[in-house]
Amino acid sequence: MAQRMRAVQYTSVQGGLEKNLRYTEEALCPPHDEQMQRGDHIMVEVISASINQLDWKMAETPVIGKALTYSFASSATIPGMDYCGRIKSTGSTIDSFSIGELVYGRLTRPTSSGTLAQYVNIDPGTCIPLPEGVNPDHAATIGVAGETAYRSIAPNVHTGDRVFINGGSSGTGTYGIQIAKLLGCHVTVSCSTSTIELCKELGADDVFDYTKTDMVGELIELGKTDPFDLVVDDVGQPEDLYKESHLYLKPEGKFISIGSKNDIASLAARTLPTFLGGGRRKSEQVHVLLGTHRDDLVQLGRWMAEGKIKAVIDSTYPLADAAEAYAKLKGGHTHGKIYDVDLAARGQAIQRPSKTFQCQHNTVEQHRRDKMAFPRFRSFQAVSQCLPYTPSVVRRAIHTFREVQPLRTFRKELQASQRTVGFVPTMGALHEGHISLMRQAAAENTDVFVSIYVNPTQFGVNEDLDSYPKTWQEDMDKLQALNKELQVKEGSGSITAIFAPITKTMYPTLPPTSEINGAGSFVTITPLGSLLEGASRPVFFRGVATVCMKLFNIVMPERVYFGQKDVQQTVVIKRMVKDFHLDTEVKIGPTEREADGLAMSSRNVYLGARRREVGVVLSRALKAAEKKYLQGKRLRADILWPTNEVSTSKMMEQDDLPPSKRARVEVDYISLADPDTMEEIEVVDASKGAILSGAIKMLPLEEPQEGEDCGLGDGAVPVRLIDNIILQPIK
Repeated sequence: MAQRMRAVQYTSVQGGLEKNLRYTEEALCPPHDEQMQRGDHIMVEVISASINQLDWKMAETPVIGKALTYSFASSATIPGMDYCGRIKSTGSTIDSFSIGELVYGRLTRPTSSGTLAQYVNIDPGTCIPLPEGVNPDHAATIGVAGETAYRSIAPNVHTGDRVFINGGSSGTGTYGIQIAKLLGCHVTVSCSTSTIELCKELGADDVFDYTKTDMVGELIELGKTDPFDLVVDDVGQPEDLYKESHLYLKPEGKFISIGSKNDIASLAARTLPTFLGGGRRKSEQVHVLLGTHRDDLVQLGRWMAEGKIKAVIDSTYPLADAAEAYAKLKGGHTHGKIYDVDLAARGQAIQRPSKTFQCQHNTVEQHRRDKMAFPRFRSFQAVSQCLPYTPSVVRRAIHTFREVQPLRTFRKELQASQRTVGFVPTMGALHEGHISLMRQAAAENTDVFVSIYVNPTQFGVNEDLDSYPKTWQEDMDKLQALNKELQVKEGSGSITAIFAPITKTMYPTLPPTSEINGAGSFVTITPLGSLLEGASRPVFFRGVATVCMKLFNIVMPERVYFGQKDVQQTVVIKRMVKDFHLDTEVKIGPTEREADGLAMSSRNVYLGARRREVGVVLSRALKAAEKKYLQGKRLRADILWPTNEVSTSKMMEQDDLPPSKRARVEVDYISLADPDTMEEIEVVDASKGAILSGAIKMLPLEEPQEGEDCGLGDGAVPVRLIDNIILQPIK
């Protein structure tokens, strides 16, 4: 990581922030030593960063701005709170984000190391994966403006409410119009003559041109017959807008102030008693939001991906011209947001807003009936006109969830629309075996949910938890490619949600333990979980059953999909579902194999060419045993003796080679078991069949050679391989 970076900085605000900003290519990278020690930091390389009124208002407010940015010293301060960028590094405890992943969000408050820089440190709790199809420049505008609009409106309205937004063309105002319309409100806004059409395009029902009308007088007249339920003031002017609000607001209505001035007169109006000049609605006054509600940012990103809201961008500037951008922002009359570009020197460009978003209905009546039209809100009063159905609006969007409640909300909305969910749990490092399960799930359900979570409780103390492959971006690419494939299949569902939680989310009360006697809430399936794989890995099936129980409770799928390769796992999961009366159907997909017969596994990336060539001995040994069964053998000894012959021959062959050429292998077990209990059997009941399975360990290479394909980990990681064949019943 470079120690110096590009940024804009200020050490004083004398005369205004814009007059003190300086561009430099020698700024110190944000300090992260403390975060590195805690292991909880994310460093983001900024692609786009939008600016807000909050930036300069906080900086220019004496004492408050200094306290918020921790910049009482004369050290340089970098402004900016909103961003979209690419992850450059993560701390050791961050297991749900990957290097190179595109993310967006906002800082929780102004700091001395803001987002108008090449790099910025981000709290993982406010770092959100960029949804597919969302332009990074557009996502960078969501932060402060989008969240402030959402928090001002969403908790305070119901379908059919009347909302007035003062400053409809501001960054917060443009988002506010769209959000209020999504929630079924009648929206009135104020704006200048030049932005009337913009506000109407965004959905405003009525527009006041504040340059030509007595806005407060008009509001009071409206209040006599149609008073408002909510007022959101994004401007702070005119001065009597707040003081006279009791004349146009309902008695229970709310006045939300976002853009109010910080002078004494404005403060008095908001705080003093009425007889001393104050307004009548102190208890309803809400100040600009400095906290961050992650769920709100996730929701806004989802809506943007679905085409239900859009970013309105007034202009763009290269980072070096940030002072000019702030000067324009402070001058007012901007349309939507202004953003600075860090990595691309685009110069100044004007981006005009596109046409109003489209929904997916042919008629207004269809829109009213569809409870999925706008997620999270169960009822919606349709807009006056729906545009033609566009299948791509929602089909290709894959929503990434990190926390439980937003996913549950999304799931319940699907449920209310009679949609079905097929769930494929994974630990990432996706291969064709996973993809085949997702295809099966898409063929049988309208929606497919995929989890990507490396569960620590199924790994023993000396197993490969720390080295388990993490390939987030490759996984995302594979899922997007699969969704494009599914798009063209008639009647096929698609992947609509990825659940990628952190461990604290999955194990909220205690740190997870890998000790067999460790404390915690666990699911154990006995004696099934202690046989075969369970004997070799004592905590494995306890961890698998526990995490699957949690995932099933969170996702609430109609069907869950597992691969036959992990055959004992499938038996354990079926038993758990049956014993605990879980309302889901367990579906098993066939084992996907490489061309040489090796069962596909995420761990195969560790093998390399030499160990890979030897590793196929397991599938060949099991095939030899299956052949005996098909020839009519039923006794255990008759069926299994070929497995011993094949494996022993391969081990002796390798022992005769020099260390520079051999790959050593150890056989853990070969099993012939009852298909229901996994207990060993001496004679196969042909009417019932049996499960033939085995496990081997490929030991580390003794002498890796220069230039040799040794696999991930350079051949130093031992690799456990498992495989099985179902001996089918013979009628």
